Amino acid sequence: MTAPARKIFGRRKGKRLRARQEALLACLLPRIAPQGVTPADNPDRTPIELRALFGRDAPVWLEIGFGAGEHMLGLAARHPEIGLLGAESFVNGVASCLSHLQDAGLSNVRIHFGDA
Repeated sequence: MTAPARKIFGRRKGKRLRARQEALLACLLPRIAPQGVTPADNPDRTPIELRALFGRDAPVWLEIGFGAGEHMLGLAARHPEIGLLGAESFVNGVASCLSHLQDAGLSNVRIHFGDA
């Protein structure tokens, strides 16, 4: 059985991405994106162990629709003992968040580019 197509309401992309943002989407995002969360990757919808995303036994906070990531990254900086998993379907927001994330050097953030 195939999973039904998900409809995203609103636009998924705004203005053109800068070269650095394109590079971060291509290189950094695959390293920090959780695997097995989309219907295509996990058609049986088997639960994933969120704590395993961070390689340690720590609480995980979920930020849905993080925009450019300012709030989520602020939380990650103030709470390094917590794993932050953000979901965003707007490519410009994900690209902006990746840029801020790389500048901040945080290791407790994972990003799902897609529908929560």
